[in-house]
Amino acid sequence: MQKYVHIGMPKCASTSLQNSFFSNHPEICHLGSGFDGITGRYIDRDVARLAESDLRFKKDYLWRPEPAREVFNRHFRSAGERPECRAVGLSSEFLGFTLGNEIDVASKARRLQQVFGEDSQMIIIIRNQMSLLQSLYMEMIKGGYPGSYRNFLEYTLLFQDRNWCHDFCYDHTVGLYEQLFGRDRVHVMALEQLSLDSPGFAQRLCDALGLENPGIELGWKNAATDLRELELLRRFNEKWPHEFGSAFFQPFQTSRLQAYFEDELGVKVPLERNIDDFMRGPLGEIAREKLGVGNIPELELEAPDVIGSRLLELYGKSNARLAGRLDFDLPGLGYTVA
Repeated sequence: MQKYVHIGMPKCASTSLQNSFFSNHPEICHLGSGFDGITGRYIDRDVARLAESDLRFKKDYLWRPEPAREVFNRHFRSAGERPECRAVGLSSEFLGFTLGNEIDVASKARRLQQVFGEDSQMIIIIRNQMSLLQSLYMEMIKGGYPGSYRNFLEYTLLFQDRNWCHDFCYDHTVGLYEQLFGRDRVHVMALEQLSLDSPGFAQRLCDALGLENPGIELGWKNAATDLRELELLRRFNEKWPHEFGSAFFQPFQTSRLQAYFEDELGVKVPLERNIDDFMRGPLGEIAREKLGVGNIPELELEAPDVIGSRLLELYGKSNARLAGRLDFDLPGLGYTVA
């Protein structure tokens, strides 16, 4: 039985892959996220708690690898009893980078090794860094972030000692996982390959896990985003702080932590955090409804020259270190290579 973990990166079609590939392939026993093709769903609450809390947030002195390992081993054994199942595993875009008050990526990787074992296959999807940062910024606006793109990039550059900046230096992440799991078990693919050749991308995923290719449609498309809607939503976030705009800074969609709060702490999800969750949908709907009212500008997505050049230099050097270790043409896909 082949074990796997898809660790992200964020904004690299993770939800589509979870819901359309991992949950639909007839030879995969997928534990989540995307179990049964539903975003954010896991096979049970124990796995949900481990994926959304223990692997992402818990400090080392609270981390208990033995009970975590047993939760996963229970599902590995169950999958092994199903003759059609040849691979079993987990997917979470939050395992590949650090967001807010999460633990470091290296700690997440070591925990995955402890519970999955070093013989597991690791899948990493990368994306042109400046494109990824734009997409991550827009996603954070949907989660309450009120700042400009300049604010976002300034934070990325100036506080790179504690944020996601170096997680997107992919040679670091790939090297880390190769040390823990072995080079032949770390499979790197680019989102741009999915855009250019979806069937070929699906074949690479199947090859990585040693599976037949049933011709699953991956279901990903680069949908156009209405930048006026996002600018209106950003201004709502300024007036009504919540989630990424609140003093209680944390990943959005706290409902994903329901199993942690209720099963481990024995309390309901804090009301203020639930209220944050409740606001996301209605604020987005209002923004869409009001696009015809007044002269709404588009969300600004131009990187200031000084900040953009510094980030391009940082990522260009990282891409140069990574390029020779890949079996595809990184510069040919539009990546800056210094």
